[in-house]
Amino acid sequence: MRAKATTIKGHVRCEGIIIDETQKTLTIRTKNREKKVIKKDNNFEIELPENEKVLVNGKLLYGRPEERIKKKLPKKWSVLR
Repeated sequence: MRAKATTIKGHVRCEGIIIDETQKTLTIRTKNREKKVIKKDNNFEIELPENEKVLVNGKLLYGRPEERIKKKLPKKWSVLR
């Protein structure tokens, strides 16, 4: 899954493929290296397999991946075209 991590103010930190996830971080493989990005401090523009892009606030991703399915998420997602 491709992702672009941006700061809350909109500055691009890195862009690449998500390869790992922990409770607090995402690991993104860029062209040159792998970079760990803190979830709660960033927004993520994620490209879905259907070539649709969504903007996700990292605070919604915070927590263990297996426990996140129990959380209630907002009904509206920001879909970028």
